[in-house]
Amino acid sequence: MGFVLKNKLIEVENFCDKPEEGFLVAAADLKKYLDTAVGTWHTHPGKTSNLSANDYQTFINFPSWDHYIVGTDGVTCYRVSEGRLIVV
Repeated sequence: MGFVLKNKLIEVENFCDKPEEGFLVAAADLKKYLDTAVGTWHTHPGKTSNLSANDYQTFINFPSWDHYIVGTDGVTCYRVSEGRLIVV
């Protein structure tokens, strides 16, 4: 999991108690990339790239970023548009 910058992907540690069920970014990492990130990415190992409830809550709170999920079915990009999450 990590951040998408203009020219590269950054990987950060997942601090979630159950990393197979969600992700939690350290405040220091969020602060470090908040102004330069254009998106986020994470994987769903062994699962599709469909949204989880945690994904939805996180993505909706960062509406200016694209959000990528890598799953068994490939990569899906989500974006907030008019307050709703859409697939792009």
